[in-house]
Amino acid sequence: MAFHTQVAVPHLLAIAITGAVLCAAGPALAAEAKPNILFVMIDTLRADHVGCYGYPRPTTPNLDRLAAVGVRFEQMVAASSWTTPSVMSMFTSLPPGLHGVTGPGRALLDNTTTLAAELGRAGYQTIGFTSNPCTHSRFGYGRGFDLYDDFTVMLSSDLNLFEEFDHEKGILNTATSPAVNRLALDWLEQKRDPDRPFLLYLLYFDPHADYAPPSPYDRMFDPDYEGTEDGRGMAERSAGGRPPPLERDRDHVRALYDGDIRFTDDHLGVVLEKMATLGLIENTLIVVVSDHGEEFWEHGGTLHGHTLYEELVRVVCVLSWPGRLRPGTVFPQQVSHIDLMPSILDAAGLPIPKQCRGESFMPCLASPEKVFPRQDCFMETETRNVHLAAIRSAGAKVVMDLKTGQTRGYLLREDPGETAGADCAAAAWCRKPAARLDRWWQGLLREKAAQPGPGLVPAEIDPRLKKQLKALGYLH
Repeated sequence: MAFHTQVAVPHLLAIAITGAVLCAAGPALAAEAKPNILFVMIDTLRADHVGCYGYPRPTTPNLDRLAAVGVRFEQMVAASSWTTPSVMSMFTSLPPGLHGVTGPGRALLDNTTTLAAELGRAGYQTIGFTSNPCTHSRFGYGRGFDLYDDFTVMLSSDLNLFEEFDHEKGILNTATSPAVNRLALDWLEQKRDPDRPFLLYLLYFDPHADYAPPSPYDRMFDPDYEGTEDGRGMAERSAGGRPPPLERDRDHVRALYDGDIRFTDDHLGVVLEKMATLGLIENTLIVVVSDHGEEFWEHGGTLHGHTLYEELVRVVCVLSWPGRLRPGTVFPQQVSHIDLMPSILDAAGLPIPKQCRGESFMPCLASPEKVFPRQDCFMETETRNVHLAAIRSAGAKVVMDLKTGQTRGYLLREDPGETAGADCAAAAWCRKPAARLDRWWQGLLREKAAQPGPGLVPAEIDPRLKKQLKALGYLH
């Protein structure tokens, strides 16, 4: 199914949200009726390619509109630099080392609750539609959902409902946002219980490599390119199978990535407009967040998961809740993926489980003078060749190589591109944050060792799922 025309950008959404804001009595965070929650996760969306974060290309008009009537988080820090651990940290408010889902084949511990489970116990309908095999229910992502659809997008390919399915690799080579929207719109229109609040979770995958947006998005941001780069084969290039392209070709790869972002944003706009048409916007907390960013040769590589540099861990987060959140707010304080679960539960008026390591940022949104209680954000990434942990404070980051024990620090204000790091064994400024990082990591190891049962839960991966994960570069 090819898309040859641009998805219409909604106008009803802006009218509906603006009207709700103007009619609101004030910014109180409590409501008589529990809010619906639309939780949108956009895969591989780096913050500095988004309009409301200062990007000059019009990649995200709908997300920008949402930020204008809601809150944009200037410093949202990912729990990890790739999907599997990051999304589970959002769902559990646990760092990767504690929830244990740090790679393919590892599943969530049995005694761990999730955002969906807590909302479900409070009477919410809990519905999720995902298009990334890394977030398969076999790994625990479906825990607490009434319906967690991790199969329709991939099964549709077997029925030849998509135009480009690589059967040898077992992966879609075309856009998946239309399938996510069909599922979401059908549920909103036909299957939703209007007498109960809902959590609707959507995972949009299209900004993820390969970068192959459908027409006209493939030429939208670089119409004059005449080279051979087509945005495909990125995993093979990352593994060393192809030489790095020339700078002009790199520019085109970035433009294709931007086309995928715009394609996804237009589909997000369709869902938001449908919710406005159904009268759902006014009492819906909308959360749009990305799991990680993407590298485009800033530090000599591509893709994600292999470092904890800013292009991978400073991510997008925009909230909208008409009448409850001050329109146009830019929240400058640093928060983390692990803060999303407690914040959403807080907004819903529900208790925050003791399990949660994050903090609710809702009190800070209600009273801007409040200081967020945690000043440091920690993150971790573990892949086949890399195991890194890092601490990020307001102006600095320290990264520890867990294989070698070496630490390196970066002064983010003076060196935002992280090009001039310091060896923490030699740099005096680096020693205190490095010590805090070491204490955090050692404490995590002690807590992990004290957990009942096995430290890691293996998950079965069937042949189809294994083929999909291999094609994305996550299995070898």
